[in-house]
This record gives sequence, C-alpha cells and structure tokens, in this order.
Amino acid sequence: MTLATPSRFAEALPNLRHSLELDPRNFILQWTIGYAYAAVGRLDEAARHAAVLNQMGPDVPYTRQLLALLDVLEQAVDQGFYPYPFIAEHCPFLAPLRPLPRFAGILAKAKERSETFGKSEYTAAPSPKPPGDAR
Repeated sequence: MTLATPSRFAEALPNLRHSLELDPRNFILQWTIGYAYAAVGRLDEAARHAAVLNQMGPDVPYTRQLLALLDVLEQAVDQGFYPYPFIAEHCPFLAPLRPLPRFAGILAKAKERSETFGKSEYTAAPSPKPPGDAR
C-alpha cells in the first residue's frame, strides 16, 4: 500500500502540471492538482485551482471538497469531533494544514474541548452495565 504523504504529492506535481497543459478543461485533473497543492501546503495554488473548479462546476462535490477543507474541520470540531491528538499529530491528511494560522485556532479549540470533556462528569462515572451482565 502506498501512503499519501506530502512528499508523494510533491513528486506527482510535475506530471500533473504536464497533464493539465494537455487537457486544461479536465475537471478531475484540476481537482487532483488542487488537492496535491493543498497537501504540500501550497494553498495559493490550490485556491487558484479551486477557483477554476468553481467556475467549471460549482455544485460538483469535488469542487466543494477542495473549497471547504478547513471549513469542514472547524465545523466538525464545533459539532463535537475533537480528538485532539489525532488532529494535532496523527492524521497524515492534515499535515499540510498544521502550519496555517487558522489551523492553529481550530486545534486550540479541539484541545480545549477535549480537555473539558476529560474533566466532565461523563468521564468520571463508570459505564453502566447492560441488564443481565454479571461482571
């Protein structure tokens, strides 16, 4: 299995750019190169490709995905998904976003919510046993 890492995305960029020169209206190529730029932290170039996708097909899921990467993460944290260590260190798809100031704010919110939950009454009480469980 090949892991998607920033270095692998960086290796793919020359071939993706060449493919896009041959077929600049290829929607999937626009999305792929935009995603690759985002994965290596070149967000200005990713945004440029997202804008092209937005012109080509604003309601296509690929467009919305590329346009909403940080929005989705922030919304997830706001709605209760805040596994701080996973977001901070372990998820390889978030690695290119970690240096961004906006990501730092989202991460701080996830950390605070994770710590608050860890101190809450929900984690202090043992889980109830199901009926008939003799443990």
